[in-house]
Amino acid sequence: MKLAKTYVEQLDILEKRNLTIEDRNNAIISLSSINYYNLTGYLYPFKDKNGEYRPGTTFEQGVALYKFDQELSSIIMYFLTEIEQTLKTKIAYISAFDFPEDPYFYTKEINFENPSEHKRFISDFKKAVINNKDAKFVKHHVTNYDGKFPIWVAIQLFTLGNIKHFYKNLPHRTRKGISQVFDVPHSTLDNWIENLRITRNLTAHNMRIYGNTFSNSPRLSGKIKNVNNTNRVFAQILLFKILIQDKVSWTERIVQLNQLIAKNSKYINIKEIGFPDDWFEILTD
Repeated sequence: MKLAKTYVEQLDILEKRNLTIEDRNNAIISLSSINYYNLTGYLYPFKDKNGEYRPGTTFEQGVALYKFDQELSSIIMYFLTEIEQTLKTKIAYISAFDFPEDPYFYTKEINFENPSEHKRFISDFKKAVINNKDAKFVKHHVTNYDGKFPIWVAIQLFTLGNIKHFYKNLPHRTRKGISQVFDVPHSTLDNWIENLRITRNLTAHNMRIYGNTFSNSPRLSGKIKNVNNTNRVFAQILLFKILIQDKVSWTERIVQLNQLIAKNSKYINIKEIGFPDDWFEILTD
């Protein structure tokens, strides 16, 4: 059984494993905010077969990789926020006109393929209403419309997980109509939503992106080539390129990403995030 260690004891363990610590006081400050196991995850690739750090590996290197990852996650979250809103808008718009006489169609299981999945979806939606009861638009609909939300309002309470199950359970004609807006089969849009959901969960929960491999890769459907067939974050960013509608904003963020990588070139290996050497040209083409 492992017992809790003080920050000083944690540094002692790292030094015994051959990690260079240039400033112990600053290192203690870092450990008090980053967490030992989070930080050492970034340093894991620098261990040898005996579990010791290779010569020249520093504590500061781990901190630099962590900070790089945080800034990378911030850029990714910007893209995800924009894409999530686009998905919500298009799904609500198309489905509303597929049920033109019933803006509350989403509440009725008869309109969906799988009744049990719909029950779970509605349960999640009701929890979302309660959890967001102080939002002005929620208060407005509870007070003035007996808690009934038309689909174009309700969808603002959907998470990407809700969107995944909602879209997959829609009637075939509605699924097809939505996927046609993105010019892909509905099974591909299922795949895209799932990839977005996974990536958002990773970034929202402060999980490591740098060096991480994804269990699911987006089907890019010939729209853009995954040149190195990577299952790292670059494949997700290729998906973002397809889905982002504001191309000016896209280019601005890619320039920001280029600056971030250049600033950290001493510490990072772009292969750890799946980036090919010509990544900037691919993303700005």
